[in-house]
Amino acid sequence: MKIGILGYGPIGETIYERCSVLPNIEIAGVYCMEPEKVPDGKGLDSADALLSDFSIDTIVEIIGGNGLAYDLIVQAMNNGKNVVTNNTELACTYLQELSEIASDNNVSFKYTAAIGGVQWISNLDAATRTDKIKRVYGIMDATSNYILSSMQSSKSSYEDAYAEANGLGYIDEVRDDDVTGVTAKRRLMVAAGVAYGAKLSENDVDAYGITTITQDDFAVFARLGLTCKLFASASVVSDTQMTAFVEPTLFGPKSLESCVNSNYNLFSFEGNVCGKYSFFGQGNGKTAIATTIINDIIDCANGLKSNEIVLTDSRKVVNARVVHQYYVRTSIICDWITDHRQIPLGHGILTSPISVTEMHKSARILSEQDDKLFFAAIY
Repeated sequence: MKIGILGYGPIGETIYERCSVLPNIEIAGVYCMEPEKVPDGKGLDSADALLSDFSIDTIVEIIGGNGLAYDLIVQAMNNGKNVVTNNTELACTYLQELSEIASDNNVSFKYTAAIGGVQWISNLDAATRTDKIKRVYGIMDATSNYILSSMQSSKSSYEDAYAEANGLGYIDEVRDDDVTGVTAKRRLMVAAGVAYGAKLSENDVDAYGITTITQDDFAVFARLGLTCKLFASASVVSDTQMTAFVEPTLFGPKSLESCVNSNYNLFSFEGNVCGKYSFFGQGNGKTAIATTIINDIIDCANGLKSNEIVLTDSRKVVNARVVHQYYVRTSIICDWITDHRQIPLGHGILTSPISVTEMHKSARILSEQDDKLFFAAIY
């Protein structure tokens, strides 16, 4: 197999090094901003040579974003090339369209690494062939999980844990999509598309991140014997309704989620027949992501085609169907806090049971007055 690589950051460099020594894989060239950094004189300052070379079987896209990456991927597939990507935003936004283009050109669109370093999405896809999936859920963002784990274990501040994650290469240098819950939301949307054919927009999914969490919150969690994780969940309610949300969530010590630390993810799904399956592993870092991408490349080399994804908007997201108690910490004293306060907890409260919809809506309103507000569901 002959491949072309678009992008040459830490992940691209790792892919290059490992594919260079794999049998039956030849790297034709690497398109990047600094082609002189690519070994063996294979750096290119234009992607055209790779996309127009009909001897190249597969294009690996690790540029990121929805602009240039989208244009190059579409051109590659229209030129009869498989595409492998780790681009979460692209997979979330154009999953059905790119799946259809791949099918029309009899090539594969592989996006396993776009859902993190854990190779689980193909197992979810396979399960849909013989079973109806009731729920997909888990810890879908390794960067936020690393920060939460560091804060819990070393008692560090959010800022120090964030800097530590950044030093390890876990933070997106342009955006904070991981810590704001956006990455987990997009991965949940892709998983819901594969599991139920659900066509969701980002506005459909309630999401709240971890940027305002403090050691005061962790002191409360320790008193309760609970562990905080950024948790994503989507489930089928009926033929016309589903739930989909991302929020900080507190788990007890016997839960599987409470044991997931450092830069690890845990993806789970439940079927009517198969029951529960869970997949655990490193969710980010150049080695984990590169390994997942290379496995997709090998699948393409072995002729394993991706299934065409068909999405519909037949199900409406109704998060009012899901009710939790919440830990809420805010400096605001208002009717909403008074009406929902069940137990005082440190600088916060434990609420009476309320819906996901109400909590997220109220948090958006309260955050206009208190930009340090934090909340977490009690699982």
